[in-house]
Amino acid sequence: MPPDAQPSPKTDPSGIELTEPPATGQRIELTCPECGHLQREPSRVVSTQCRICRVHYQVHDGRAVARLLPRARFAKPGANDAAAAPPPAVRAPIMPLRRIPPPPPSWWQRFFFGRQPPRPVHCLECAHVFSTSHEAESTQCPKCGTYASLRDHEIREPWNRRLATRGKITIHKEGAINQTSIHCHDLVVHGKLAAEVHCTGTFDIHSSGKITGPIHCETLRIRSKAHVEFLEPVHAATMLVEGTARGCFICQRDATLAKRAHVFGLIRASGMVKHRNARHVGTLDLIESPTSPARTLAQPPQRD
Repeated sequence: MPPDAQPSPKTDPSGIELTEPPATGQRIELTCPECGHLQREPSRVVSTQCRICRVHYQVHDGRAVARLLPRARFAKPGANDAAAAPPPAVRAPIMPLRRIPPPPPSWWQRFFFGRQPPRPVHCLECAHVFSTSHEAESTQCPKCGTYASLRDHEIREPWNRRLATRGKITIHKEGAINQTSIHCHDLVVHGKLAAEVHCTGTFDIHSSGKITGPIHCETLRIRSKAHVEFLEPVHAATMLVEGTARGCFICQRDATLAKRAHVFGLIRASGMVKHRNARHVGTLDLIESPTSPARTLAQPPQRD
């Protein structure tokens, strides 16, 4: 071969010129088959993506080749399809599935425990009243779907977090609730309480002290050895005082002062039942009740 002659490039049977792959470590220039953008890639690249139009393409022998999309074909029906076995039929169960109800309680369970009636529940969100099983620990409001806990809580230490349940909360002598709010059904206080109370049942007070925060309850009961001072108004449906209470009491129905009870402050109710040796110092404001007319009973019944 003469020295000035150049070797002819190799071609494949389809007519595409083949070039020798560059050495390892070099970079090659590739032209995007879609938009014509020229970019540099490593020499051993197999496929890449255009930095302009984001099209993927393959690299063969240092040249950019449009990526071939795979094609899916449906198989043609053949002669073997007719001879194929049909799928096995699903065998029906011997007996239909049904829910087995729980066995009824025995006679000794009915004698000792009885059957508890459904309990009323006030929704924590929309105040809707509905009933649920007495043994349930949680429920859901059928009107707004709000979750309501029905568990009971016992407080035996200082507590400063919000409590929201439709069960019973008991504050023992060593327990205390401060600077929070309580939403419950029944509340029994033997310790200290300085919080806002929303009670849909009975608010039973056995201890002495000052209670800060507004009180909203169905029934307020102050025991005989309790000396309580309310710094905020108390809203209740009924009130029964057996000890000493001081504050502003607003009742929808009657306010009852038991024997040797002492109440100091305003009482606004539809009526007041005052037993023997009971004392009220303050203003009595009688209001009309939607169920019964206002009345005041100064003399107690013969049987206490």
